[in-house]
Amino acid sequence: MLEFTVQADKGPAEKYLKSKGIMANLSDKLVMCAFENASLTGVGAVSILVDTAVMEEVCCEDDILAYGMGKALLNLVDNVGLDRVYCQNAHLFALAERLGFQKEDRKPEMALDLTGYFKVHK
Repeated sequence: MLEFTVQADKGPAEKYLKSKGIMANLSDKLVMCAFENASLTGVGAVSILVDTAVMEEVCCEDDILAYGMGKALLNLVDNVGLDRVYCQNAHLFALAERLGFQKEDRKPEMALDLTGYFKVHK
């Protein structure tokens, strides 16, 4: 069974990312992990700022799982009460676009307004 959970212990998530060639310090991020039958199969991280959030990383075993992780992270941000999410990590832009993010004019980032998002993007 696939399960997405927020993780307080970020060591396993950092180790997973390192095994995929991604060096990340997750100490100040909200971290979510995907587990399939108790095996770690994906990691996602967001930064929560004063009035926005930033999708920092999504790394999963496949694209379908990455999409699910992205949706779970957006749901987490929505539940925190924020409605604006940015993605500045260029290697996540394809996923961000699938999730509904839009390119910001003349800025090297993408943005998503979560207002009503989960009514439209089920």
